[in-house]
Formats: sequence, structure tokens, C-alpha cells
Amino acid sequence: MNTLLKLSMGALLWSMSSISPALSADWVIDKEKSSLEFQLKVQNNDVKGRFGAFDATIKLDPENPSDGSIEVVVDTTTITTGNPQGDNLVQSAKWMAITDYNQAVFKSTSISKSGDAYVAEGELVVRETTLPVTLNFILDVDGDTAKASGKTDLDRMDFGVGPEPSSSLPVGEAVQIIFELEAAKAN
Repeated sequence: MNTLLKLSMGALLWSMSSISPALSADWVIDKEKSSLEFQLKVQNNDVKGRFGAFDATIKLDPENPSDGSIEVVVDTTTITTGNPQGDNLVQSAKWMAITDYNQAVFKSTSISKSGDAYVAEGELVVRETTLPVTLNFILDVDGDTAKASGKTDLDRMDFGVGPEPSSSLPVGEAVQIIFELEAAKAN
């Protein structure tokens, strides 16, 4: 009986050692199929723009997101509004100050799932100002391809971006950040 018990315990321990916890997968974004845009009000009109270059380091198991992490590095020198005058304005020292601050960085501190949606809490650094930010997103995984879409609202004044609103240049303080990402599971 003692031998049978030892064999059973050995088999149990061996089978348990072959079970590994779910690990966060590395994902590589497809830059051609991904976008990072913004929208704000200027003189009561919606002004849209985009960042032409950004990269992300994503480690995520969609079934166990709490073990994951997201870091997005945005090249702020690629900000554009599609209008030369608007581009000069948002790239200027009062706005994104791309000469002095050529990157904005988001790093998650936690990721959770709520129903069909995900929430990434983290910190965003813009113009050397670090503030907490929440990114709400939807994630659709099909095999080794993942598509995420989401948005968040920021107050540009919290980051020292742009002048104070005035009657001579009525620019809204609220900026909505909108993202669409497509990524492939890394091999």
C-alpha cells in the first residue's frame, strides 16, 4: 500500500507540474492597420487630428488580463490635423511643443475585464506631466489576430497643452483620444 501511495503521489505531482498558469502573450501591432486620433472643439467646430507614428508593447491574455501590461509610445512630432495652419499650431511651443517633448507615453498599472469590455488603468506622460488615465476598450481576438478599439477623454489643460480658453480663440479643454489597433500574436 505504501508503494501504491508513493506512485499515486508521484503521478499527481508529475501531472500538476505539466499544468502551467495562463501566460500573457506578446502582441505586435500592425502599424498600417492601426490608428491613434484625437478630437477637440475649436470655435464650436470639431477638429480632428492624428498621430502618424506610435508603437506599443502589449502583453495580454484576454482571459486573464490582470497579468498583462500595455505601454504605448507616441511620436508627438507626427501630430497632424490635415491643415497646415492647424499643424503649425498643435506642434508649437504652447501646444505639444514637439521640439522639446517629442514623445507621449502611456503605461498601464492594471488591466481588467468587465463584461465584454476591458479597462486599462495607467499613467500618461505628456510634456513631462504624469497623470492617471483610464482606457476603455473592446477586444476581439480571432486566432493569432487581435483588434482593439477604444477611447478616453482628457483635459488638455491638465497637461499644459494649449492656451487658456478665451473669447478670441475659443478652444475646448476636452480632448477625446480614439484608437483602433490590430495586432498579431508574437511567435
